[in-house]
Amino acid sequence: MKTAGFIYAIVGYKVENEISMQSAITGNAFSVAPGILLTCRHVVNGHKYYSALDNDGFHHVSNIIYPNSDELDLALLYLEKKQKNYSRHLPLLPHSFISIGENVYTYGMVPIDKEKFEGLFFKGSIVSTHCPSWEGYYRKMRLQFPVLQGLSGSPLLTTWNGVKVCGILIGNLESRIVVYNIREYEDDNEKFRHYVEKVIEFGIAYHPAVIEVFLTESNVSSCIISDQRVAMDGLNDDN
Repeated sequence: MKTAGFIYAIVGYKVENEISMQSAITGNAFSVAPGILLTCRHVVNGHKYYSALDNDGFHHVSNIIYPNSDELDLALLYLEKKQKNYSRHLPLLPHSFISIGENVYTYGMVPIDKEKFEGLFFKGSIVSTHCPSWEGYYRKMRLQFPVLQGLSGSPLLTTWNGVKVCGILIGNLESRIVVYNIREYEDDNEKFRHYVEKVIEFGIAYHPAVIEVFLTESNVSSCIISDQRVAMDGLNDDN
């Protein structure tokens, strides 16, 4: 899949039209409809102006739509119609197809310093699709890999008749596990048991059901929600 027109780094800046690689990369976003990007609310919080950056350059964000609830960490970014790949967007896999163990992956751009950034790729599986406090509108999923700082807003992708979005990365959840290790010493036949407490970070992503509700409430009717193969330039390229 070619990333141009699909996945963007979000760049925030203080003064209109004064943008450069030294501006702050605040997170990522991806296209869900022609000219409309989905990202996290916290990615577009803290700067007055924002642009979306892909392989074709900077694209000005003309409008930002937030959910009705402040607790939902999502936002829609509207781009001006000047960009080369304006019509490209990622299809969303219907939420009923998501299950534990689903193979997923993500790609996003993170800042290295004030002047450089790099693209990162992670893959794994969905560890859980919900827990009691995450039901309904705010339903979240735990992932096998962590969400590094700067990857918020990146799409969670799977391969189901081609590339499909199955979530959006929003952060991490720390879990602690206890590992027991038994050692035996032949000198006195004593057994010693000790444990090591390890911290494991699970990535957290919103379930596609949450995305579907937000897009519907925001009157985004041009998004594609389907389990079928979608024909679109650059979407299912093998190179």
